Amino acid sequence: MSDSRHKSIIFASVILGIGFITWRVIKKMNKDRKSASAKKQDGKPSSSSDSGSGEGGDSSFEKYVVSTKFSSLNIRKTPDVKSEKVGSLAKGTEILAKPSSTAAWHEYSQDGKTITGYISSQHITKK
Repeated sequence: MSDSRHKSIIFASVILGIGFITWRVIKKMNKDRKSASAKKQDGKPSSSSDSGSGEGGDSSFEKYVVSTKFSSLNIRKTPDVKSEKVGSLAKGTEILAKPSSTAAWHEYSQDGKTITGYISSQHITKK
């Protein structure tokens, strides 16, 4: 979409009382959309400023213990409770994980190098 069309949409939104969004926000949204589209096409993460870690940018996995009040913790395909379950971990199991870029989720790894799935942060404790 051209810049003038985006500006027209913003103007129309303000006039109609739909809401207001700044031009910078729209540019960022377009950049993020293009980045996500490129990621889908080549199957690899884009080279954006996201380091893959929501806290501190450290990309190494660390030791945690599954401390859920339940008997096991589900491993999810994506960081969402509605996401497909790809496995589970027994309470008390030592695991390798790191904070995800999605709040309240950790990336789980079986080998400490690649992401196996996602687990809820509230059910693990750093060792």
